[in-house]
Amino acid sequence: MLRQVPNLLTLFNMFLGLRVVFSLWQGPASLWQACLLILLAAVVDGVDGLLARRLGAESDLGKQLDSFADLISFGVAPALITLSHSAVRALGWPSYAALCLYVLAAAYRLARFNLGDFKEYFLGLPITAAGAILTGLNLLFHLTALERGWALAGLNGLVLILAGMMASTLRIKRFC
Repeated sequence: MLRQVPNLLTLFNMFLGLRVVFSLWQGPASLWQACLLILLAAVVDGVDGLLARRLGAESDLGKQLDSFADLISFGVAPALITLSHSAVRALGWPSYAALCLYVLAAAYRLARFNLGDFKEYFLGLPITAAGAILTGLNLLFHLTALERGWALAGLNGLVLILAGMMASTLRIKRFC
């Protein structure tokens, strides 16, 4: 039973991401809470992997579940939060294209991770880091009313940089 705790934490991570997606229908008042849920999901994601390694409970099932959870919590959910800004939507197709590329790069990175053996380093920016960065920027926009054209155009640029870094072959050392 104890060996299933990491998988249960992974499912909780997925639940948090789904909660974010569902909460966006409630309107702008819930956006900062959605951002905080993604940051909580990042903590849960770190704990589930660490616990799986410590318990010797790493498994192919856990690896697949983790990727599905990460795609929802750190790929789809931050992209949808970003689209919650009316000014982002007003920029039109560049915003939609950048956010689609972000989610596609996240899926690509996760699939590549699942096929490899990356115990000493990450290949490309981990999706959890990319999702936390995008979420932090969304918090900044939501809490400071920075919805200016230049700032949001810069946000689209950053989204593309995050996508490129996730899909890249940049090696990032693992710390645990």
